[in-house]
Amino acid sequence: MSTEPTVCRHCGEPTLGGEYAPGHDSKHRGELYRAVLAGEITEDQARADLPTVALADQLSNDLARSRGR
Repeated sequence: MSTEPTVCRHCGEPTLGGEYAPGHDSKHRGELYRAVLAGEITEDQARADLPTVALADQLSNDLARSRGR
């Protein structure tokens, strides 16, 4: 039985079965955070690029804190 390898959503390298290589979920979220602050993408676009509601909510919380909400 052959299974497709899982690759990191951030860097494309093989993972141990998850969406990301260790620590790359934070790197991905951080890149999206900076892109939103720079006006390159909207918060909704950034949230849509994240694979889980939990990561998307973390991004929104980070953005809210930076905006003083």
